Amino acid sequence: MVHSFKDVIEKFGGPANFGRAVGMSPGAAKQAGRRDSIAAEWFSATARAAHERGFGEITEARLAELAEQRRTAPKAA
Repeated sequence: MVHSFKDVIEKFGGPANFGRAVGMSPGAAKQAGRRDSIAAEWFSATARAAHERGFGEITEARLAELAEQRRTAPKAA
């Protein structure tokens, strides 16, 4: 099960592989990993690439859940 966007990116084998799989630039993929955030505009490509690789737990719905959890998480002071 993926519990964070970092988990999603690592499932692909790290930022470089994730970026190649979804068509994201290497810099943007690395930044997504550092921020533990994937922009909603990449959810469809991410879910499609995950499906092609047999990562059934990574769906657009799961990505949206992760975004909501991140949005509503208490902010560190």
